[in-house]
Amino acid sequence: MEKNEITHEGIVKEVMADGVLVEMTVTSACAACHAKSACMAHDGQKRLVKAQMLGTDDFIVGERVRISMKSSLGGKAVLLAYILPLFILLGMLLLSIQLFENELVAFGITVAALAIYYICLKLFSKKIATEFVFYAEKK
Repeated sequence: MEKNEITHEGIVKEVMADGVLVEMTVTSACAACHAKSACMAHDGQKRLVKAQMLGTDDFIVGERVRISMKSSLGGKAVLLAYILPLFILLGMLLLSIQLFENELVAFGITVAALAIYYICLKLFSKKIATEFVFYAEKK
């Protein structure tokens, strides 16, 4: 495991020709908190991730594996999912208020700009998915 990787452990649910389907349990940083029962955090969610196989070993359904992804891709995901939409929201809102001096029109333009951004993300989702690759290796 390299320092510039994000890793999780999971269980192989399906072996395919081009990779494996791994079920992992996503836990939050507050998993050990004494007040977690009163918290609304979604801790312990199960996620299925398709991962490419590292090495030449055969994977078996039910086997525990380590899945990893480059940590730089985590930053890129945050940028695409949170930071860019925030800048689009604020930028379009301020610009359209200045241009039209009507909050309702500014709101409509801002919502339309965000919708266009998310439609573009959806249209390019296959290209984006090729960059976000998980790798599975035996523990």
